[in-house]
Amino acid sequence: MPAEGLPDGPEGQKAISRVVFAAFPDVHVTLEYAIAEGDLVAERHTARATHKGEFMGIPATGKKVSWTENHFYRLENGRIVELWSEWSYQALITQIAPQSKAATR
Repeated sequence: MPAEGLPDGPEGQKAISRVVFAAFPDVHVTLEYAIAEGDLVAERHTARATHKGEFMGIPATGKKVSWTENHFYRLENGRIVELWSEWSYQALITQIAPQSKAATR
């Protein structure tokens, strides 16, 4: 099921990519692990970038950031037919969100 407000399938993935690349145009991804068994593929990677554009309402900070992602794919005839993704969204937001005065004491 796609995230609320996003189209299903490849168009939803493209929409997410546009948001990420607008905020982090210099993103560099390092593949950490990839495992395949039968029709399933799992991969984990680390992304590093600079926060150069608005992301989730947070204006550009210029900070260097990193996050991890895990993706699981199911293939049919060499094509991805299902995708499950999880990424360290909270870790990313913590790196770019403005700090409250109470949190810095």
